[in-house]
Amino acid sequence: MIDIALFGLGRIGIMHGKNLMRNKDFNLKYVYDIDKNLTNKYSKILKAESVDNPNIIFKDKKIRAIFIASTTNTHIKFILEGVKNKKIIFCEKPLDLSIKKINACKKKIKNLNPKIQLGFNRRYDPGHNNLRKQLLNGKIGKLEKIIITSRDPAPPSIKYLKESGGIFRDMMIHDFDLVRFYLGKDEPSKLIASGSNISDKRFDKIRDLSWHRV
Repeated sequence: MIDIALFGLGRIGIMHGKNLMRNKDFNLKYVYDIDKNLTNKYSKILKAESVDNPNIIFKDKKIRAIFIASTTNTHIKFILEGVKNKKIIFCEKPLDLSIKKINACKKKIKNLNPKIQLGFNRRYDPGHNNLRKQLLNGKIGKLEKIIITSRDPAPPSIKYLKESGGIFRDMMIHDFDLVRFYLGKDEPSKLIASGSNISDKRFDKIRDLSWHRV
């Protein structure tokens, strides 16, 4: 059984926590969130120990892996500390909203040979995975164009959108990853993304979906 810790107890973090709790291969030992009320509440639900200092987790040698599902701007900080303490890391996407910070992180940990997986779960979806296999086996034909339509089942909170980087960098990053997954070693010649806000004018105030091409 693998001792594991969870950082972040928002919507995705709670989902990961419940999945880890159900999996007999894992022992969810610790949970941490900057909101102490959330930590105390979900430590009971997830049957884990609550901590108010993440260093307790990093310094525990029995913890082999950490799940990072906290806010985007904390990801790199936790990755660096996790790698430094020889933890296997699963991190939700995106790594950060700054490519400079991401590249700097990569440079710092490169020689430490870390084991890190990002939360691009659609690569493991049976439908997407089967489609790629058929493409590689030549059963579909030559791939010339990819059109992906994405919709969230419900609008996220304004607070979440402000922290996540908006729909293009938070949700649509899955679609960009699928393009890379389907193409394999091929390079796309053109990439166009567009969207529209028809649900809540409050999104316009934070400029989410206010640009039409990236």
